[in-house]
Order: sequence, then structure tokens, then C-alpha cells
Amino acid sequence: TIRFISVRFIDGHGKTLANHCKTVLLSGIEHNWLATGSVFSVFRFRDTPIAMIIYYKCEFSEIIRDVAIRDAVIVLVATAGEKDWKQVQKFVIPARAY
Repeated sequence: TIRFISVRFIDGHGKTLANHCKTVLLSGIEHNWLATGSVFSVFRFRDTPIAMIIYYKCEFSEIIRDVAIRDAVIVLVATAGEKDWKQVQKFVIPARAY
């Protein structure tokens, strides 16, 4: 069985509009149990182009630039970031918006 760390966007009718799989695994146990995805998709919800990213990949400007070039105006970031990582939410992500 292939397993991924993933995030899914489901609309109000229960239809899956997008599924994003983590593209880079942390060293250690993740490599023993999980596979990686390879694409950062852009999908539309209510006529708005949206992309999804998992965890710290939002810190890489190349990824944000890639989805922005493909017209994403919203980037949803699934994370379990705790208080030690508030600087990412407060400074890094807003900086990527420019």
C-alpha cells in the first residue's frame, strides 16, 4: 500500500476539487513509510484559482512563484506549526505575497 501525507479540498457538495501530496519528506521515518507527490496543482473554487501546500514548503519562494505564475491568488498551507514557528506565519508567508 502506498501512503502519502496529503491535504484535500472538498467543496460544499462533498466533491473533491484538489488533492495535494507532500512533495518532500523529512529525513528519518517518513522515508520508510511514505511516498511523495510531485505536483503543486492550481484549482478553481468559486472562480478563484487556489493552490495548496503542505508544511514548510511555503517557505520556498520558487514554489509560491510557480503557483502564482499559474494564476493562483490564494495559497492554502496545511501545517501543524506550533508557537516555535510563529515567525513563519507572521513574516515569511506575508513576504511571499509580494
